[in-house]
Amino acid sequence: MPLNVLIVEDDPGLRTIYQRVLRDTDCNIIETTNAIDALNILETTTPDVIFLDMMLPQLGGEAVLEHIQNNSGFENTKIVIVSSNKHFQVYAKQSAQVEFVLKPIRPDQIRTYVNHAFV
Repeated sequence: MPLNVLIVEDDPGLRTIYQRVLRDTDCNIIETTNAIDALNILETTTPDVIFLDMMLPQLGGEAVLEHIQNNSGFENTKIVIVSSNKHFQVYAKQSAQVEFVLKPIRPDQIRTYVNHAFV
């Protein structure tokens, strides 16, 4: 069964990297450029892995993270915060469900997080 991977990233170059790395995997890739759309997606989809930028237009990634952590249906969802701001690393320390990667994320890191979700 394919994994559902949600990419919440407003940088088109980084979205291209995710697409290239994940195109040959057994994943359903869902992309959005903002937290508002991500919250709408989470109303109908339970991703296995979420790559989450925190500094997004209109509404920050914190809103997405809070929604996931306050809804029991996401307890098996792995969240990878991808940010250029080390300040957001604190969220990864609060939950085993959350990892932190300093931008730019490397292709091998993307593969590793997705491969661990297959286990």
